[in-house]
Amino acid sequence: MNLDKLLINNDIKEDSVKEIVLNMILLSIFEEIYNHLERESNKEILKNKLRRGDTNVILRELIENIITMKLQDCDYEYISSLIIAYLRKNDIRKKLNDEEKRALLLEQEYKCEMCHCRINIVNSCIDHIVPFKMVGDELKDNYQLLCEQCNLNKSSSLNYYLKTIVKRFVRK
Repeated sequence: MNLDKLLINNDIKEDSVKEIVLNMILLSIFEEIYNHLERESNKEILKNKLRRGDTNVILRELIENIITMKLQDCDYEYISSLIIAYLRKNDIRKKLNDEEKRALLLEQEYKCEMCHCRINIVNSCIDHIVPFKMVGDELKDNYQLLCEQCNLNKSSSLNYYLKTIVKRFVRK
């Protein structure tokens, strides 16, 4: 079976798959940069460069030195925002209050972001889309609510985006 047939047979929108693949690629690029910055004194070297120069230019050079892929300006901006969040992150987790959790529930239409099962304020788990260890709580739109099972399965994985396609078809 080819991909086109799989999508058609299961009423999966091609655009949603493309969006998931793009997110996976951009997050994988960030993961490579994160791993680079975690090695030796690379993080401190970058911080020193940023104190002396143009942030956008320096971050774009960093990305281009690690990844040879041709990216659009919006991709550089997104990856740069992740790098900045990484540099600013605090190791203390922010706790979302019930009001913030209710707003997320409403935004997600009371469905788990991965498998789309019904969730509520009691049985949902707050999850960081980009793992906390990488960006802390620095990104304002980095939260989603998952059911307990999906939260356990996701852990601090970045490849969960691809799993979201299949999770919707798993028998409960």
